[in-house]
Amino acid sequence: MFNMSSEEIRESFSVSGALAEAIPEFRPRIQQQEMAEAVHEALQNREVLICEAGTGTGKTLAYLVPVLQSDRRVIVSTGTKNLQEQLFYRDLPLVMQALGRLDVTVALLKGRGNYLCKHRLERVVQQPDLISLSATDVSKLMDWTESTRTGDKAECNDISESSPLWGQVTSTVDNCLGTTCDFYDKCYVLRARRKAVNADLVVVNHHLFLADMAIREEGFGELLPGVEAVIFDEAHQLPDVATRFLGQTLSSNQIGELIVDARSAYYEEAGDQGSLLLSLAELEHTINRLHDSLGKQFKRANWCEAQGSYSVAKCNNEFLAALNATFEQLHHLKVRGQMLDRCYSRLSSFMMFIEELGITDSERFIAWVEVTKTRFVWYLSPLEVGPIFAERLEQYPAALVFVSATLAVGGDVTNFANRLGLEKYKKTIWDSPFDFQHNTLCYLPKGLTEPRDENYTYDVIEAVAPLLLAAQGRAFLLFTSFAALGKAHYYLKTNFE
Repeated sequence: MFNMSSEEIRESFSVSGALAEAIPEFRPRIQQQEMAEAVHEALQNREVLICEAGTGTGKTLAYLVPVLQSDRRVIVSTGTKNLQEQLFYRDLPLVMQALGRLDVTVALLKGRGNYLCKHRLERVVQQPDLISLSATDVSKLMDWTESTRTGDKAECNDISESSPLWGQVTSTVDNCLGTTCDFYDKCYVLRARRKAVNADLVVVNHHLFLADMAIREEGFGELLPGVEAVIFDEAHQLPDVATRFLGQTLSSNQIGELIVDARSAYYEEAGDQGSLLLSLAELEHTINRLHDSLGKQFKRANWCEAQGSYSVAKCNNEFLAALNATFEQLHHLKVRGQMLDRCYSRLSSFMMFIEELGITDSERFIAWVEVTKTRFVWYLSPLEVGPIFAERLEQYPAALVFVSATLAVGGDVTNFANRLGLEKYKKTIWDSPFDFQHNTLCYLPKGLTEPRDENYTYDVIEAVAPLLLAAQGRAFLLFTSFAALGKAHYYLKTNFE
């Protein structure tokens, strides 16, 4: 099937082709046809293709058709988890049905933090007093666990994605027990990995792909060696994601999770050593104080400059002292049991990172901090991510296709290519098939709150509502999350029905 010609690929997009038969009101677009042919050629020759196509081209179908007809093992990496689900649950089945390629096996793979951890769920059930959680959420979770087959928390619509409960019943690389876990054979993460390893096409997101490149074992380390092609959709996001994931990070949340796990380990394995609890309480107090000193409004700052503040420097010194005290306690207690030993190992790696944070070589890395209302994150980011990214990709002789509506500057993709260290590549650029100049208006409402504000969605809907009424409902609104969609639906139903 891989010997399918460019003409046959083009025919799939014709007025009488497979897509036109399967999709009502399908209209052929020359840009889409040409893009599909370019992707087909890149797959056939294992080339690197940088592909910019304007809004309305139909980029997803343009790469899915040649991918599904290639009979090669492919990873499709998207920008976000929402786009992953849209691609996997809507676009892929549609194209597979249209092409008659139901024989292609597909898998959706997310980072481990998206899957229920049976071990950590058991801990929450057995030690409910250790963690302040909503009893209602816990009850809803237990009901969901009776029916789920994948353990993917996206299936559980009754619990908010921002609920603190998820952090306690999902695992990270730091706290996963691996093969020593009593639930190893029933692990949802392991099941998802195995399914992905055996699939012809795997849908991931950039964060997961880059996490694997950084050897963080987030989800599919077994996949890359056998992959013959990678499609990066929404590729304009890659340089920024790569800068984060090919460096090092440590968050206040990670430290908070360690504190919770160490308390749990204390009660199970060292209940006679109360001094550990005192150290953990002090560590929790100082990390919260450090967060307060940094402020809880969103900002990014050079870490060295941030410590120029007396309050930040003082709180940081208190945090480091509490960190060292906890380390000493865990060092003595690690022989008591496996959980304490793993907590000790995690804290050791945290301390190594913090040491590097203080002595980083400014010619190669930059140390900075990102602060939000709920947490802060330290970053050690390489000043140039391109050489690292390119070096990692060279280990896998696969076709690479970078797709987006916004990759070029003045028709030139050199800047994008340089940021990812790409040297030998082909480029293709298509304008949108839509006549925006004569068919669109740009409306920029004044006085909107910041996108991170909890009222932002309501403010947008209120600004858009007059346009919806003027258009008599003939409008399309795109939201970035189901939560935002729910808010919009509630607002419109309440105010305009």
